[in-house]
Parts: sequence; C-alpha cells; structure tokens
Amino acid sequence: MLLADPTNVYPRASPMHPGRAALLFSLLCLAALSRMSSRALAQPVARDAAVGRDAAGDVPGDRSADADRDRDAALGAALEDIEDELEDDAARGDAGADASADGCLPPRAVIDRAEHCCLPGQRAAGARCEGSPTSCAPGETHDRAGACVARPADDADAGTSAQLGGARAGAVPPGMVAVPRGVFRAAGSAVSVGPFLIDAREVTAEAYRRCVAAGVCAAAPDPYGQMAAAATAPVVNVTWPMAARYCGWAGGRLPTEHEWELAARGIDGRRHPWGERAPDCTLARHGGCGDAALRVGALPAGRSPFGLFDMAGNVAEWTADRFGPRADRDGRGALRDPTGAARGAQRVVRGGSFASMPADLALDARRAVDEREARADVGFRCARGL
Repeated sequence: MLLADPTNVYPRASPMHPGRAALLFSLLCLAALSRMSSRALAQPVARDAAVGRDAAGDVPGDRSADADRDRDAALGAALEDIEDELEDDAARGDAGADASADGCLPPRAVIDRAEHCCLPGQRAAGARCEGSPTSCAPGETHDRAGACVARPADDADAGTSAQLGGARAGAVPPGMVAVPRGVFRAAGSAVSVGPFLIDAREVTAEAYRRCVAAGVCAAAPDPYGQMAAAATAPVVNVTWPMAARYCGWAGGRLPTEHEWELAARGIDGRRHPWGERAPDCTLARHGGCGDAALRVGALPAGRSPFGLFDMAGNVAEWTADRFGPRADRDGRGALRDPTGAARGAQRVVRGGSFASMPADLALDARRAVDEREARADVGFRCARGL
C-alpha cells in the first residue's frame, strides 16, 4: 500500500528498458570521446594547414572534418534507431495501458461475474452481451429504445434521457443525482457536458465489500483497519482499475473529469462546491481537521449546487480521464464532452482529501496519480451516462 503524498502532483515518466538505457549511454559516451579526440587533433592540423596546402594542394583539416562528419552521422543514425525503438515500446506500453488490469477497455467496457467485457447493466450470454446498458460513454446518450447513440449537437433531440423531466427521470436510482447538460468555464475554455447521473456520496467501504463478496472486486488493503472500523467511511486503497470495476459491477462507470467538475461546481464559476467562502472544518474535511476521512455525507454544509457531498475534502476521487493539459479553445466554441489525454498511465484525481491544505480544495486543482497506485487518501464515486 502506498501512503498518500498530497504534494505529488506531477506525472512520472515511464522507466526505460535497462538494456536499451545502457546501449544509449554507451553511444553517448562514444560520441563524446569522438568529439574530444577531434578537438585534440584540431590544433596541430590548423598549424600545419598552410604547409599542407602548399605541398599537396589539399587541406588535412578538411579530411579530418569529413571523418568527423561521417562518424557523427553514423552515431546520429544509431541514436535515432534507438529513439524510434523506445518510442515504439512506449506506444505499445500505452496501448496496453488502455485496457485495465481486467483486460477490458474503459470507460464503457466492464467485467461481469463470468469475466466477460460488457457494458454496464448488460450480462454475458455466451459470446454476446445482452440487455440494455444502464450507462453510456461520455458523449453518448440513450435513444428511445435504450441503446447508446452519439449525443446530438442539439440536446433537445437527444432522446428521452436528455430530458430530465421525461420518462427516464423517474429511473434515477437511490443515492444518485441527475445533472442536466451544462456549459461552464474550465481552465479558460467553455466546456459542454452531460446530461448524466452521479453518486451523491463517495462509495463506502461497506458498499465495496459487497462487490468483493460477490466475487467481482478485489479486496482493498486495509493495513490500519480504518475501513473495518468505519464501514460508512469512503473506501480507500483502491487502484483505478479496482474503482472502474466496482462502478461497472454497480451498473455505471467512473465520471470523466469534466462531469465531476460540473457536478461539483455548477455553471456559476464558484471556487468551492459551497461557494466562495474559504474552507473550514464545517464545510470540508481537510488538513488540520483530522487525520482520517469522516463517514460520507457528514458535512452537509459543504454540498455542491446539485446536492453532492464531499466534492472537496474527505478523500480525493479517481476520474475516468488520463492526465494531460487541459485544452484551451481560445473562444472558438465549447469543448464537447472532453475525455482527457489519449494515452498514459496517469489518471486525473480531483477534490482534495483529509490530508490536503485548504488551498488544494479549490475546484481548479487537479492531481496526476498512476492508475496502479492505491492511496490512503483516494477513493471514488460512480456515474452513469444518460
């Protein structure tokens, strides 16, 4: 189990293969020695250059320069070959990282009890997945038959699920909140997201244990017994694939970063879920308020505009997105259902935790955490695409 490190906000580079690293180092050393020997020979050649021209009509320095250029070209070609091979390895590694440890491609594909990859809410029947999905991918919506289709540019015709007052509104599960389509500012860009459902509270240790008991989820390490002592506290020490698998078992998926932010911020640009007021211990569980998370929903004064609890503090939360720079459209129109970087093992974690400084609870704060890490201050909540 890796303990929380709230200061670790930078993605780490993937390690280079030891053999290739040694070869690259050797070639760099050879290039350096070559240049040193060239400089060592340069002075006598320069002193004798006039004699050489008079006697032979040729310039020894030119021959030396030609040899240096040939040697540098050969070394450069070798280095380029190694760089290309390393880039190919990185691409293969990133492609492998696209699939979770379960072998399914997030965020849509999840694993049922028979170890098949199906959409949330579906069940495997032989080689096929049957039933209507309960959740669609970001940028998709249910049509009137219950299938997932691309969300139209005009949400007024996005199927009954886009109309929160329509037929599917009554199907909002207990414990979830319906968030209508919203356009808000994020990192200088206008972002259009939704509609979707999201858990009002973080997933608890007790709820996660039910998935373990069902034989679907892997048990979360609990070396200090904090989850056993507080079943209604958020589950922690779960990797990103573990969180994604639970959400699939529960009929949903992890929220995208921008779904999470819309649910936490609303559309009025507020700094914290509750507004502009600085954090205190009545609004959010953060550093200085205690050394562990509270039970979920224990601080109702800190709720977001849509009524979500603990969107700042308590535990930070996994999102579906890979970490990368947030695009800025420079006024050229709103980004529509963005889903983060295309590659990489770093995932976006949002919301701050009981170990965070108050300044880190602002809704523009984001962290990069390797999806294979399990942290004592990181949990999650689930979403469903409408």
